This record gives sequence, C-alpha cells and structure tokens, in this order.
Amino acid sequence: MAYKVFVVAGDNKVLQDLPAIIGDAATVSLLESSNEALWELQQVAPDVLIADLDLPGFSGLDLAELVPDFAPETRVVVCAREVIGDREQQAAKAGLFRLVSGEIDPGALRAVVVEALNAPPPERAPEPVREPEPEPTPPPPPEPRK
Repeated sequence: MAYKVFVVAGDNKVLQDLPAIIGDAATVSLLESSNEALWELQQVAPDVLIADLDLPGFSGLDLAELVPDFAPETRVVVCAREVIGDREQQAAKAGLFRLVSGEIDPGALRAVVVEALNAPPPERAPEPVREPEPEPTPPPPPEPRK
C-alpha cells in the first residue's frame, strides 16, 4: 500500500526536507500554504498531513481543525518551534495525532511520521442525532358566530 503524506512547511527547513527524510516510506507532496492544503484535501485525502504551526494566512492548528471536514481519516501532525499560550489546549481540541515542539530532529520527525502512518484513523465524535421537529399543530377552527 502506498502511503500519501501532505507537508505544509512554511519556512520550516526540516519540513521542507521531509521528502528526503521519509524516503520510500510514502509519497510526499510539499504544499505552499494552508489554502493549498485545503484545496488538495478536497481532491484526495492523505494518510498524514504535517504542518508547521506558524504558516502565512492561517496557522497549522487552524488547518488541523479543518482537516476532519475534508479528510476525516487523515492523521495530523503539527510542528512548533515554540508552543505559547493556549496553543496546547487548541491542539488537543483539534484532535491532532501529535504536536511536536521545540528543536525538530529529522530522525525523530521520521519516526513520528512512520508512527502516524501505521496508526489507525482518528476516532471522531459522532455527529449528534437530531430529532425531527414535530409538525406544527394547526390552530383550531374558529368558533361559529352567534
């Protein structure tokens, strides 16, 4: 089975070099922006999407929150040089496979990608079942005039 990986690297040199780091383990597509990633997700769902946290336009976490709408079985890895503020909480809510932070070692990143490729698809919360609304009751007929 040929695995497919999308990488939205921004200016992250390690992510830009990911095709060479991954080797033959998967087909890697380097994408320029979050917008391009969303476009590609509409065409084909990768097994794994890896994005830098700090991307032009909208962040890797913002992208991660949108991935399930287009590719619910795609595992998402976000790489951050530094995690500031509430980004860890946002990452947990986004359903990431992994948030990699700090100095990114190419060998460690390859191991995360291989782990993500071999992991089962993420479990998404089921959509709530909406009960059909009852049909409106017609008003009673007017009373006859006397």
